[in-house]
Amino acid sequence: MSIVSHRGWLQASRQRMEGSSGMPSVATKKATGLDLRFQSFGQWCVLGKGKKTAHGQFWICQCQGGCQPSTQAQIHEAALVEGRAQSCGCDRKPRRILNFTGLQFTNWLVLSYIANDKRKATYFLCQCLCGTKKEVASNSLKTGDSNGCKACQNNNIKRIKKNNWYGNLFTMKDLGNGLWHCRCICGVEKKKVRAEHLASGRTKSCGCRQSIPVLGRIFGRLSVLSLGGALKYGHRAVRYQCSCGNIVEVGRASMIAGDTKSCGCLMREQSANTLQKYNKSRRQWTQNNTAFWQQFATPALATLEGA
Repeated sequence: MSIVSHRGWLQASRQRMEGSSGMPSVATKKATGLDLRFQSFGQWCVLGKGKKTAHGQFWICQCQGGCQPSTQAQIHEAALVEGRAQSCGCDRKPRRILNFTGLQFTNWLVLSYIANDKRKATYFLCQCLCGTKKEVASNSLKTGDSNGCKACQNNNIKRIKKNNWYGNLFTMKDLGNGLWHCRCICGVEKKKVRAEHLASGRTKSCGCRQSIPVLGRIFGRLSVLSLGGALKYGHRAVRYQCSCGNIVEVGRASMIAGDTKSCGCLMREQSANTLQKYNKSRRQWTQNNTAFWQQFATPALATLEGA
């Protein structure tokens, strides 16, 4: 390839990269050397040139969207020209904040909203039953990780005794570090239960209180008979009767999710129907294929017999 043809090929490929929009590519912008100083792109005002890397030229920009203090950042030239960088984020809609003022979370009474920290976590001023005031994160209030001041939590932990009932849980052994080995009223054992959760009432059972089935309720072909035994990891099973008469025990979670709809008879019927449809279509295809080739084979045989 000559030098002239090679240059023509480069020019044609550059035009293809630019596309129908007419926007110059990054390689073209590097060669042209655009001067964007004192120009505005959305809320960004370009102050001067910034660093230059292998990815292209960066420009020092200042946001004029009303944020205090004004944000300065280095923005890539392509992001400014193509409109992908409009502001530092000050023009976005404010995040909705849940107002917990006046609500009671175990020992905490929420007094007022404070502010968000650098990690955008919401904090509230809370007062414990003993009178202690403290700033508590909203996530700690919602999840129950913070039930009161440190002194009250320690007192609640000390009140947990061996061989006592807390809800439906019976404390069997103190594992240390604020953990207890408990047995539920249904017979399932929970090896690690936090003492503060027992004291505050956050944990009252192994989960069987939420998994008690409604007798006669139907899931697919299965109808609920009674509560079954324990499965792995503390999950409970439910005893069902299938429409075909079989009685099975299935995990409650898989039943609610729709993963199990029968004792297995539904899958066998669907497999048989699928196989029957396949055999029927296979026979039809064979007949059509045979008829198609016979229309060519019959004249050929007649020609051979005549010869």
